[in-house]
Amino acid sequence: MVVLLLVSLPWQPHKAVDPETPYFVILLKTLLMCLSIPARIESIEGDTAVCSVGGATYQASLQLLESETLAPGDYVLIHTGFAIQKISEEEAAETLRIFDDFDELNRQLDDEERKTGQRIV
Repeated sequence: MVVLLLVSLPWQPHKAVDPETPYFVILLKTLLMCLSIPARIESIEGDTAVCSVGGATYQASLQLLESETLAPGDYVLIHTGFAIQKISEEEAAETLRIFDDFDELNRQLDDEERKTGQRIV
């Protein structure tokens, strides 16, 4: 499964966005701009953390967050092997819930495509 995220929540669209554009379209387009995942720090050794999400573990450099106080149990956004932002446990949980919502939507679209034989874009 590919996991997508952009910034910590709550997020508001740029003022230049057409107000008639559905919020989920704005969010989806923005999600495609930055790939990162919320992960829990399990351990820290030097400037590297072992982080977990969804049963998988990742090593993440903490070099971009040198000014942050980080400890096991904290949550960070990981992007291309770097922890780029410290986030709260609530933000991480909400983001992972949104990922689950996107996964369910994707399954529903796949089912609809199989039933109709038409590609949904």
